[in-house]
Amino acid sequence: MPYDQLDNVVADINSRPKPLALYYFGTDLDEKESVLERTVSGGVTINDAMSHPGLSDAPFGGVGASGIGHYHGREGFLEFSHARTVFEAAQHDPRGEWGMLPPYGEGFEQMMLAQVTP
Repeated sequence: MPYDQLDNVVADINSRPKPLALYYFGTDLDEKESVLERTVSGGVTINDAMSHPGLSDAPFGGVGASGIGHYHGREGFLEFSHARTVFEAAQHDPRGEWGMLPPYGEGFEQMMLAQVTP
């Protein structure tokens, strides 16, 4: 969804039920911090879309309906603390050189076909 004003994006996010995940793409540090400070969500991924599931030590769950779970003892403390993972992709991503990021070409298709068991 394109936008011209960051305030409109933050208002749109905050007008809906709290999301399980929030994805921010950009290089402006002040803008990134503004989005993180002004929104509430489950996990956050910065400049990537699918690396966060591989973070096995990151807390799962979010807020609102996605945060329902444990309520007593240590788990309850963690539950109501609403910790959220913030993953920021490195500026240099070698997956682009390997042909593993959009736009995908023939090399990517060949890699995927090589994964198929005959």
